[in-house]
Amino acid sequence: MSLSVLEHGVSETPSVNSEFEAADSYHRGCKRREGAKTLDASLASPRYLAISSQSPRAFLLLHTMQSLNGGDLEPTVRIRELKKDRVNFVLENVDLAFANSLRRVMMADIPTVAIDMVVIEINTTVLPDEFIAHRLGMIPLVSSNAEEAIRYNRDCTCPVSCKYCSIDLVLHVACHEGKTMDITSNHLDVIAPNMFDTPDDQGEVGDYGEELTKRVENFGHPVGKGDPSMPPVLICKIRKGQELKLKCIAKKGIAKEHAKWSPCSAVSFEYDPHNKLRHTTYWFENSSKTEWPVSELNGKEEEPERDDEAFDFNAKPNRFYFEVETDGSLGPQEVVMKNSKQNWQT
Repeated sequence: MSLSVLEHGVSETPSVNSEFEAADSYHRGCKRREGAKTLDASLASPRYLAISSQSPRAFLLLHTMQSLNGGDLEPTVRIRELKKDRVNFVLENVDLAFANSLRRVMMADIPTVAIDMVVIEINTTVLPDEFIAHRLGMIPLVSSNAEEAIRYNRDCTCPVSCKYCSIDLVLHVACHEGKTMDITSNHLDVIAPNMFDTPDDQGEVGDYGEELTKRVENFGHPVGKGDPSMPPVLICKIRKGQELKLKCIAKKGIAKEHAKWSPCSAVSFEYDPHNKLRHTTYWFENSSKTEWPVSELNGKEEEPERDDEAFDFNAKPNRFYFEVETDGSLGPQEVVMKNSKQNWQT
C-alpha cells in the first residue's frame, strides 16, 4: 500500500517502499507489514496522507473501512504538529475500532531496545540489587531502526547473548568526596561490538555483520546522553565510600512482553469534541458542559451542535485527534509510520 502526500491541495507521490495496515475489530486476523516512509512534516504547512491500495489485503481492508463509513472516502492523516518527542495528527475516514487499534499498536507492538539483564558486581549503595535492576530496565535507550538493526534474542543461535542480538553496557561509579553524588544514565557506557569478530553458529556467512551495519552511531546509548538540554535519568544517590559496579545486557522486545520496551510515554486520541454523539452523556454528575469542557484545539476543527439540530442515531465518529508522546527511544515519526514494518496478529 502506498501513501500519496497532498500539501495545499497539490498531489505528490513520493517514493514509499511500504505498506500501512492495521486490523480493526472486523478483521482481527489482518497483519500490518512494511513501514511507511518517515515524513519531514513542516509545522507551518500541514500535510495530508491519502491511503491507497496496491495489494489484495490492503484493498479488502480499505473496502471494509469505506463500507463502515458509508462512502468511498479514503482514510487520511493530517499532521498538525511535529516535534522532537511528540506528534499531533488527525486521522479521518476510519471507524473507532480502527483508530483504537492504531493506538494499541503504537503502545505495545513497536520493537525497541531495553536493558533486560543486569550483573551487579559491587553494590554498597542504600538500594538493593533488585531496585537498581528495575530502574536500569526503565531507562530508554536509542532504538532507531531496531526492527532491522538487532535480532530478537529468541531468534539468535547464541547461547545467552551476542553482538547481533544484544547491546552491552557497563557502569562503575565510586564516591570519594564528602558530598552526595548522583548516579545517572549518563554513567552508562556502551561496549562497542567488534565488527570483525565472527563467532560460530551465527547463521549464514552472508549474514555476518548485517545487523551491525544498520545501526545508528548512538544505537543502544541512553537517550539524551551528552545532550545538556536533556536531564539524565537518576539511578541512585551515593555518599563517600559507596560504590556501584555492574554490567547490563540490553535486548530487543515489545511492550506486550514488558512495559520497558514501549517507545511511548503516552498515546491518546479524542473524537467528537462537542459531544454530538452523546457518548459522554452518562459520564457526569452535575453538568456535562462543565465536567467535559471542549478541547481548545480540537473544538475548532468541528462545528458545535445547534440548539435546534436533530440527533442522528446512526452517526458514527470518523475523525480522531491523536496525540503521541515518545520517551526518546524512537522519534514520533517512527512510532506513527515505521512501526508498520513489524508484523502483528491478534
